[in-house]
Amino acid sequence: MGLLMREQKGVAAGLASLRKALNDKAPAVACIAAEALARFGQGKDTALALEKLLALANGDEQTVFTAMLALNALDYTDAKAKPHAAAIAALPRKAKVTPPRMGNYIIRLIEKTTADLK
Repeated sequence: MGLLMREQKGVAAGLASLRKALNDKAPAVACIAAEALARFGQGKDTALALEKLLALANGDEQTVFTAMLALNALDYTDAKAKPHAAAIAALPRKAKVTPPRMGNYIIRLIEKTTADLK
């Protein structure tokens, strides 16, 4: 999280750690690393990070909390996620287990992100 907050300088300083964290067993750790690389990385790092965020945003395979974290990260990547707009729009609208009060969160995040990418 500290590397993400430091933006380009943080990503440059912690590039090796962020690359390793993309495959962390904890989805939240992988998601934050992916967000940092997607927003402030370059080339292959950005592409791999966007793919990781798309996988983590899939509510059929992740918890609602992980999916929301990944969707927020995708939203913050702005134009970098534009090539993936169709994949984002096609993501499941709910997670397997979604508490009732959170029923619309994923739907709204997908709608906002895809609208921003148009």
